[in-house]
Amino acid sequence: TTDTGDYSEVGFAHALIAVGTRPHRPRDVPFDKIRVFDSDEMLELERLPRTLTVIGAGVIGVEYATIFSALDVPVTLIEP
Repeated sequence: TTDTGDYSEVGFAHALIAVGTRPHRPRDVPFDKIRVFDSDEMLELERLPRTLTVIGAGVIGVEYATIFSALDVPVTLIEP
């Protein structure tokens, strides 16, 4: 409902609500939680890194790059 009282109704026979995703973890990338993290593991950091390289400029990659840059961490964003 809008401020003016207007409303929209949407109907459908079937719906899929996607509430989240899992990080892509290529087998040849050494995820070690020391120097290489996936997007979920970044939430477990105990301190800010001195620098950060984010590989993948999708929504999540850009979000992390923006957050860490705002925290004065120099960030390099790489889009394969």
